[in-house]
Amino acid sequence: DRVAIYMPMILELPSYKTPSLTNALIAARDQGVSFLKTAGTAIMAICVVMWWLNPFPRVSPPPEAVSLQAQAAATLNAEDAATLEQVIASAHRTPAFAARDAYRHPKETLLFFGIRQDQHVAEIWPGAGWYSEILGPYLRDRGRYYAAHFYIDEKTSDNYRKARLAFQEKLARAPALYGKTVVTSVRAPEQTELAPKGSLDLVLTFRNVHNWAVDFGNDQAMFNAFYDALKSGGVLGVVEHRAKPG
Repeated sequence: DRVAIYMPMILELPSYKTPSLTNALIAARDQGVSFLKTAGTAIMAICVVMWWLNPFPRVSPPPEAVSLQAQAAATLNAEDAATLEQVIASAHRTPAFAARDAYRHPKETLLFFGIRQDQHVAEIWPGAGWYSEILGPYLRDRGRYYAAHFYIDEKTSDNYRKARLAFQEKLARAPALYGKTVVTSVRAPEQTELAPKGSLDLVLTFRNVHNWAVDFGNDQAMFNAFYDALKSGGVLGVVEHRAKPG
């Protein structure tokens, strides 16, 4: 018979020593360099392939496509200009207002500011509605016209109160022309929401800045309100009187 003899196994372990910072840094450096050599080769190869697949110089659209785009833009601008001209020549305008066209040049002014029929446009303090007779019908079907009139509170003068009331009555008498006009108020800093924030393509003001700068002292606050209402890239169109020299 065989007899199993079990012998204990004894291992002698060296005394534990805390690794030095120098050795740890050297090991980390060696492993990092090894990783960069391996991974860097693959990364460089991928970059070379992507560069080769990327066309350089980039392919430009064919001339016929550019020509069609330019023709479409020119046609749109021509249609907008023709419609604007028709509205300005329309019989609905107040004769005394139309007589000022030779001096105010509404067609040239509005086209200079880049107006289009599909835009959302606010006119600041439209007064008796000189430009409203043009903007309301022009923007009625495809765009939106905000008439940001005088803000009424206890500080509002009687003249401003009467002007706003007369303006609203003017619009109410011709719903076919002004039925889609949105009447709001603005007088910064008390009332600044002339239209939803970031919604407007164009803000227009005609001969008003001197009132804010001289009479109200709120010109910067008004401009801030216009900025808030405009879209990114929107336009602020200002028409103002000439100041005296000096």
